[in-house]
Amino acid sequence: GQGMTLDEQVARGDRAARLLADPLLVEAFDVLERELHQAWLNSPAGHEREREQIWLMVQLHRRVKGHLEEATKTGRIAQLQIENEEQRRR
Repeated sequence: GQGMTLDEQVARGDRAARLLADPLLVEAFDVLERELHQAWLNSPAGHEREREQIWLMVQLHRRVKGHLEEATKTGRIAQLQIENEEQRRR
């Protein structure tokens, strides 16, 4: 979101919020989280490489979700800045 106008940040935040609320994406994230957890639980002892790959997938999942959450927060902050600027002009 760097280099964007406040309006662009608001629009981007709105899109991210809609994605995070989309039932299909929520379901996909939930399924992925459950499947990765199960894969980790079912991985045999001594299979560090397999567990490390599962850990990396969990981290990637968290980064994707976190990126969308951060865009949502940034959009809300940008909206507040726009509202504050509008009130100052009155």
